[in-house]
Amino acid sequence: KKKFTPAFLKNQRKIFEEKGYWIPLKDKTDYEIYTKESNWIERMWDLITDEKQLSLLQEKGIFNAFTNSYGVVRDHMFSRISGFQKGIFPEILRHPCNCQIITTSENVSKSRAKDSIVDSQSIEELILKIKQFPGSWKEQNVVLKKIKEYEEGKRWIRN
Repeated sequence: KKKFTPAFLKNQRKIFEEKGYWIPLKDKTDYEIYTKESNWIERMWDLITDEKQLSLLQEKGIFNAFTNSYGVVRDHMFSRISGFQKGIFPEILRHPCNCQIITTSENVSKSRAKDSIVDSQSIEELILKIKQFPGSWKEQNVVLKKIKEYEEGKRWIRN
């Protein structure tokens, strides 16, 4: 872990871009950057407390294209496309309160309906859940700061 300093990561990106393995950041769209920033930063499976979701996870297992194509996946309850459109900070979207476990088929059907996005919760519901979050989350203080900024009218913009 000590190896992955900001300087190392910057140099790694430069090398991989030069070799053509990675798309240069300057060529990525704002949405591509946003979706990467709002990706889960932990497994999330261990943070789910809802009994129904835990039962589904135990019954079906985690999705794997090769070994378990009927497994479950992690899903953003307030979607990344909605978050992007509203300028919600990615740290808010990757909080455990925004994670649900659903079947792969449910997730695929959501993907097909992108023109009519239906979020499983509103941003107001998500913010309330985060403020009342009883568990331990490594970014809790960061997320609460981002919520305050959002409530003050600040929005995510590409750096």
